Amino acid sequence: MTMLNGRKCVFTPNDPLDIKAFFESRDIEIAEKEAALAEAKKQKGYVEKENADRRFNYHIHKENGDIEAEEEHDVPDDTVLLGIRPEFIKIGDDKGFEAEIYSALPTGMETTVKMLIDDFVLTGVSFGGVDYEMGAKTKIAFEGKEILLFDRKSGKLIADGTLKIQ
Repeated sequence: MTMLNGRKCVFTPNDPLDIKAFFESRDIEIAEKEAALAEAKKQKGYVEKENADRRFNYHIHKENGDIEAEEEHDVPDDTVLLGIRPEFIKIGDDKGFEAEIYSALPTGMETTVKMLIDDFVLTGVSFGGVDYEMGAKTKIAFEGKEILLFDRKSGKLIADGTLKIQ
C-alpha cells in the first residue's frame, strides 16, 4: 500500500483478512441500506430525521487545512484510511520516512511533536526529556500492533495490525 503521497508501506493484519470479501460485503450492505431508505421515503408520513446517522467523520491534517470526510465526494471504492495513535509513531528512528519537526510541546514527562511529511501533519508523542528543534529533520517509523485500518467509504473498521515502512 502507499500513503503520504506514494510512500510505500505494508499493513499486516493481526487476524486473517480477505479484503476483497470485505469490500463486496460492504457494497451489498450499502445498496441494501439505500434501497430500504428509498422505500421508506415512499411511505406516507415519512419524516427524515435531522439527527440521522452521519458518515465516518475522519479528518486528514494538512499544513494548509484539514481534509474532512464530509468535504470528500466520489471516494474510490478501495481506498482505506490508517488510524495511528501518536504513541505508535517512533520518532528519531534510523530507518523510516523523513519528516520535519513542525512544532513541539513539552508537557512534563512527554512531548507532543508535530511533524511534516510533504504537507501532511503527523502528531507523535515522545516520552522523556527530548528537545526538538523546529525545522530539524528526523526519521519516523510505526510501532505497535494496534494500527487501525478503516474503510474510507463506509467508515467501518476493517482490521488492526502492524505497519512497516518499505
